[in-house]
Amino acid sequence: MNIVQVLDIFSPKGGGVSAVVEKFSEQLVIKGHNVTVYSTDYLKDDNFLNSLDKRIKVKLFKKVFRFGGLSVCLDSLWSLGNDIKNADVIHFHSFTSFINIPVLWKAYKYQIPIVIDVHGNLPGTDEKFRKKIFHYLVGKKMFLKAELFVAETMKGKEEYMALGADQNKLVVQHPGFDVDEMRSFPERGTFRKEYGISDAEKVVLFLGRIHEIKGIDFLLDGYNELVKTKNDVTLVIAGPDDGHLSVLKAKIEKYGIGDKIKFPGFMNLEQKKAVLSDADLFVQPSRYEQGIAHTTIEALLAGLPVIATTNNGAAEDIERMDCGILVDYGDNELLSAEMEKALYSKSRIHEKVVNGVNYINENLAITKTSDLFLDFFSKLKGTR
Repeated sequence: MNIVQVLDIFSPKGGGVSAVVEKFSEQLVIKGHNVTVYSTDYLKDDNFLNSLDKRIKVKLFKKVFRFGGLSVCLDSLWSLGNDIKNADVIHFHSFTSFINIPVLWKAYKYQIPIVIDVHGNLPGTDEKFRKKIFHYLVGKKMFLKAELFVAETMKGKEEYMALGADQNKLVVQHPGFDVDEMRSFPERGTFRKEYGISDAEKVVLFLGRIHEIKGIDFLLDGYNELVKTKNDVTLVIAGPDDGHLSVLKAKIEKYGIGDKIKFPGFMNLEQKKAVLSDADLFVQPSRYEQGIAHTTIEALLAGLPVIATTNNGAAEDIERMDCGILVDYGDNELLSAEMEKALYSKSRIHEKVVNGVNYINENLAITKTSDLFLDFFSKLKGTR
């Protein structure tokens, strides 16, 4: 099959969606299919692009300017190429993306079936109405054209249906994870030595984009409560700034806890493994996630206990996997108490890590999930 994958940012700094497309594309070409990735050159990383399987074709359109999280790429309007014309299926991984506009037009022109699989990037998560405006102008046409909608959780399925998706075209399927990549970790101490953290310190870790939706401000609130009674805990907030770092630093200054917090920035795979080896607890404090975060899966595979927030798709996954402890978003005292239990006593949270690792290996390995997606695609191919 000829498969076109479309996403807004194809770079390690683009977060979990980029990682999913990378690993998924690798599996597709290994299994004998042709893959073309359409994306923008926003956060372009030449080392990453050069490391890809050479059988994966990548077309990055030039960002003229970025507005409201949207990379406007005018060249995409006239230079898509024949990969679209010859496609058997188009797989959208981003919802609010300028390049969706010309790709969707080509899909209509050549009657190519499309799959909408946007990993939680739907208008329901948008407090500033940008995504809702995009949905009104473009997204509704995508929904009308779509032959398949993919949600990662039942929460995601409900969001699709609220926007008018045909439930008969909806499936709930996690995109999968490259478990082989996380089989080995460095010895404990590498990250601690680099950042001056002693062996006696406890390390609480957040790993991901520094964005408002990730709820890191809530983690700071809970951590501030914790360090009122515990002076041997370091908080590491690792990941690229996505517009929220200044807010966090203002709160840290207000609390007067700047000497206890590390911001190592973006981390490549080996750096992530090092910090995961040196952490004692992983927290996913999201305001919203359609499903369990990519980095939370990495944390579980590294053997870290996990605390996450309720009332979102991530909580649904964690409950299904029975792999962590859930707290209500905004309950600072409960978050502080659960962090303290996880760090200083052998609580039930440590037993749940094994549940998570077993579930990930049995159900989320991308070698398995890619076969399920290929089955979806093969059925759609006949609709052209």
